[in-house]
Amino acid sequence: MSQPVEDSHPRVRRRRGPALAGGCCLGVFALFGLVVFGLQYALHSAHDLSTSAPMPDVSAVARSGAVDEADSNATIGLDSQITRLRQLLPWIHPVARKVTDYCDSQEQVPNGIHFISRTSWGPIECDRTVTWYGSFDGPLAGQLSRVDEAMERAGMKPNGTPISRLYTLDHGRSPTVDAAYGSYDAPEADVQVPGVGVIVTPVSDPQGFTLDGRAAPAPPGPAPNASPAGGLVFRALTQVSAVELTAGAPSQAYLVSLTVQEAPYYTDAGP
Repeated sequence: MSQPVEDSHPRVRRRRGPALAGGCCLGVFALFGLVVFGLQYALHSAHDLSTSAPMPDVSAVARSGAVDEADSNATIGLDSQITRLRQLLPWIHPVARKVTDYCDSQEQVPNGIHFISRTSWGPIECDRTVTWYGSFDGPLAGQLSRVDEAMERAGMKPNGTPISRLYTLDHGRSPTVDAAYGSYDAPEADVQVPGVGVIVTPVSDPQGFTLDGRAAPAPPGPAPNASPAGGLVFRALTQVSAVELTAGAPSQAYLVSLTVQEAPYYTDAGP
């Protein structure tokens, strides 16, 4: 009976468990590192996008010589326009005068999405608005026709429907009527002569105007309630209240405002 022959080269079982486990650990660590790196990069990018650019120095620009010169020219032009209109409307009793002159820069958010967009600031622009208030008696339809005639003589055409026609179409139902007029001489794309906004409202309802609530002049400087989203600096501010308007026309039925504006009269795009 033959005996089994022993294998002179016995097989050795290889142990692969520890090596395989080590490879898995290295893969996990590598994946974890990639995830951490990606999160850090995303957070850093989001921080860069959401960080606002520094606000421009609006105050320095508002007090510069260049703005002084531009404001002086704008003031001369607007005051001349008001004087010209008053000469054509001598039957309107003067009551008050309001001036708003400021420089401003607005924060700009791309696509309107603040938390993922890097905000920037628009150019610094300076605007000046002058409003002259007066009073007169009725009948209102006839007086509004006289206003239209005065605007015609001043070379101003209605931007739409004349104020007297608006009143007629409304049949006097609204207590306040308003219209805007532009220049005949200048093309619409490059108006050199300031346009005029006209509002007429009963003396008993002066809130038909946009009023400030008080009549005290304020010194030039930062706006009392300036929004953190913009840099607003007043160069001049004369406010008018409803009480002042009513007191200035005690025996007359209607108030009228003539508003002219130079906006902007100065622009600084920055560096």
